[in-house]
Amino acid sequence: MLNAGLFYVVVPEARGIVGKREPEAFRVPLCAGYFDDEINERFGLIYQVPYATPLPPLQSRISRAKELVTSLHFLHAVNWLHKGLRDQSILVLTQNGSPDYSQPFISGFEYSRPDETDITTTAAPDTWAVYAHPDYQRFDKKTYRKTFDIYSLGIILLEIALWKSAEEILGFGQPSVPTGEKDKSPEMKDEFQGKKVYSKDSLQDLKNIRSRLLIDEPSLLEQVRATMRSRYHDTVRSCIGGLEYFNLPTEADETSPDIATQLQQAYLRLVVDILRSIRV
Repeated sequence: MLNAGLFYVVVPEARGIVGKREPEAFRVPLCAGYFDDEINERFGLIYQVPYATPLPPLQSRISRAKELVTSLHFLHAVNWLHKGLRDQSILVLTQNGSPDYSQPFISGFEYSRPDETDITTTAAPDTWAVYAHPDYQRFDKKTYRKTFDIYSLGIILLEIALWKSAEEILGFGQPSVPTGEKDKSPEMKDEFQGKKVYSKDSLQDLKNIRSRLLIDEPSLLEQVRATMRSRYHDTVRSCIGGLEYFNLPTEADETSPDIATQLQQAYLRLVVDILRSIRV
């Protein structure tokens, strides 16, 4: 434990700043609580992280989604797999000092390869696992396929709709309550109570993301419908659902020229065309 004298000096001061909002000019985040970590002999403050960027207009988010789904359509049309789609692989340029969310660029091709059965490349790191299809998780990885890229894009479309990270939307990476926690704000208590926290260290939690979105927790995608309306919701659902949502057999061989053509046409019809039909 911390030096007792120091502890009794610091704790009253910490209690005084929990939940207290400082003037914006201070550029200090809201202190939500504090803890005494007896095992590691340290004392810490818990801050609420402010939003990194304001919510862009709906039109900008729709345009961003349209450009991304179209880009993947052309990438797959030349029989190329990205294999690393995630939030950090989407680049946004600035115009006059402001980010232009409507004209994104896809990057991060370090793991990409042609879609051919006799070619393999290194798998993407597990740090991106929340974007990876359930069949492409850690030691359970199957041969990479186009629907895995489409699934990852579906997670990105989910982020665009709710303007939150996939980890936050899906309940991953939330801070656990440290040992010896002494106090926290009422807001933080409400956040932790009754809310399951998922771990990126749990293979089962990662593999369950798809079923949570499609079956077990439909309210997650219903938030997308409420925010972006039905057509956007349907495209996200199709991307995450994969072959069966494109009206193809779930065990279809995506390297087959016939199946590849049908998948490309279904993706164009059920994702690209539907998104491009949205007018804001």
